[in-house]
Amino acid sequence: MKTKSLVVIAGILALMGVAHAEDAKEKKPKKEISPELLEKYDKDKDGKLSKEEKAEMNKDKAAEPKPEKKPKKQADAGN
Repeated sequence: MKTKSLVVIAGILALMGVAHAEDAKEKKPKKEISPELLEKYDKDKDGKLSKEEKAEMNKDKAAEPKPEKKPKKQADAGN
Protein backbone atom coordinates (compact mmCIF):
# COMPACT_ATOMS: atom_id res chain seq x y z
CA MET A 1 0.00 0.00 0.00
CA LYS A 2 2.87 2.37 0.83
CA THR A 3 4.48 1.72 -2.54
CA LYS A 4 1.26 2.44 -4.38
CA SER A 5 0.82 5.72 -2.51
CA LEU A 6 4.40 6.76 -3.21
CA VAL A 7 3.97 6.06 -6.92
CA VAL A 8 0.76 8.12 -7.04
CA ILE A 9 2.39 11.03 -5.18
CA ALA A 10 5.47 10.90 -7.44
CA GLY A 11 3.22 10.97 -10.51
CA ILE A 12 1.28 13.97 -9.23
CA LEU A 13 4.50 15.85 -8.44
CA ALA A 14 5.87 15.06 -11.90
CA LEU A 15 2.73 16.41 -13.56
CA MET A 16 2.90 19.57 -11.45
CA GLY A 17 6.48 20.12 -12.58
CA VAL A 18 5.53 19.76 -16.25
CA ALA A 19 2.63 22.18 -15.86
CA HIS A 20 4.89 24.74 -14.18
CA ALA A 21 7.53 24.40 -16.91
CA GLU A 22 4.92 25.05 -19.61
CA ASP A 23 3.73 28.20 -17.81
CA ALA A 24 7.30 29.48 -17.65
CA LYS A 25 7.74 29.00 -21.42
CA GLU A 26 4.60 30.96 -22.28
CA LYS A 27 5.62 34.11 -20.42
CA LYS A 28 7.94 36.02 -22.75
CA PRO A 29 9.33 39.34 -21.71
CA LYS A 30 8.02 42.25 -23.75
CA LYS A 31 10.51 43.83 -26.09
CA GLU A 32 11.52 47.34 -25.20
CA ILE A 33 10.94 49.87 -27.94
CA SER A 34 13.78 52.30 -28.48
CA PRO A 35 13.00 55.94 -27.73
CA GLU A 36 13.74 56.82 -31.36
CA LEU A 37 11.14 54.38 -32.69
CA LEU A 38 8.66 55.45 -30.05
CA GLU A 39 9.06 59.08 -31.00
CA LYS A 40 8.66 58.28 -34.70
CA TYR A 41 5.64 55.96 -34.51
CA ASP A 42 3.79 56.93 -31.30
CA LYS A 43 1.31 59.29 -32.94
CA ASP A 44 -0.93 59.77 -29.88
CA LYS A 45 2.10 60.23 -27.56
CA ASP A 46 0.81 57.82 -24.92
CA GLY A 47 4.20 56.14 -24.46
CA LYS A 48 3.25 52.87 -26.16
CA LEU A 49 2.42 51.68 -29.65
CA SER A 50 -1.15 50.82 -30.60
CA LYS A 51 -1.97 48.11 -33.14
CA GLU A 52 -2.18 50.73 -35.89
CA GLU A 53 1.15 52.28 -34.90
CA LYS A 54 2.82 48.85 -34.80
CA ALA A 55 1.36 48.04 -38.22
CA GLU A 56 2.86 51.22 -39.65
CA MET A 57 6.23 50.43 -38.08
CA ASN A 58 6.15 46.88 -39.48
CA LYS A 59 5.16 48.17 -42.93
CA ASP A 60 8.11 50.57 -42.95
CA LYS A 61 10.43 47.83 -41.70
CA ALA A 62 9.30 45.46 -44.48
CA ALA A 63 9.92 48.16 -47.09
CA GLU A 64 13.55 48.61 -46.00
CA PRO A 65 16.10 46.93 -48.27
CA LYS A 66 17.53 43.84 -46.65
CA PRO A 67 21.30 43.37 -46.58
CA GLU A 68 22.65 40.77 -48.96
CA LYS A 69 23.61 37.49 -47.40
CA LYS A 70 27.16 36.39 -47.98
CA PRO A 71 27.48 32.85 -49.31
CA LYS A 72 28.84 30.43 -46.77
CA LYS A 73 32.41 29.36 -47.33
CA GLN A 74 32.72 25.68 -48.04
CA ALA A 75 35.63 23.78 -46.56
CA ASP A 76 38.14 22.46 -49.05
CA ALA A 77 37.44 18.77 -49.42
CA GLY A 78 40.84 17.47 -50.35
CA ASN A 79 43.37 19.88 -49.03
